[in-house]
Amino acid sequence: MSLLKPRPPSSMGLQIEAEETLVENEWLTEARGNLLMAATLIATVAFRAGINPPGGVWQEEDKEKSNIIAGTSMLATQLAKGYSIFLVSNTITLMASLSIILLMINGIPLKNKFSLWLLTMALCTALMSMAVTYFVSLGLLSPNSSPYTILIIIFSLLTWVVVWAIVLLLQGGRFLAWMVKKL
Repeated sequence: MSLLKPRPPSSMGLQIEAEETLVENEWLTEARGNLLMAATLIATVAFRAGINPPGGVWQEEDKEKSNIIAGTSMLATQLAKGYSIFLVSNTITLMASLSIILLMINGIPLKNKFSLWLLTMALCTALMSMAVTYFVSLGLLSPNSSPYTILIIIFSLLTWVVVWAIVLLLQGGRFLAWMVKKL
């Protein structure tokens, strides 16, 4: 009677390890594609908001008012402080998402925990500043809103800030735990 010889444990372990590596590599490839797609979408939205600001642009110059130039933002001349906040938060959104795209295109290693943490923080920054841009735009486009509308905007923004802070704390905690292990 002939019995089949089982594989030695070492070769079984190598096969399982190879399968785990394959699954991890597939996950990293998918994560890289998803991150690149999200960053590209965010950059597109921020770019569009920058060249087509809320409230539109002046269509023609006004010779009586020297600060009205065709093609410039209407809100920049009418609500300068609010427009400055919009501009800063939108620029942060664009720069954070473009940084992600640049790092991803240059092949930043996702297996490196610091690189992954850096990309996560850049994406969180882009998303947070995009939310601020949105809420500032709402405030600029409806300056004489009812108190109910203002309350909704403030509550939504505060909720988003809390969620963002939780994610930031969790990511920061994970990063600090990793740093302590390295030391």
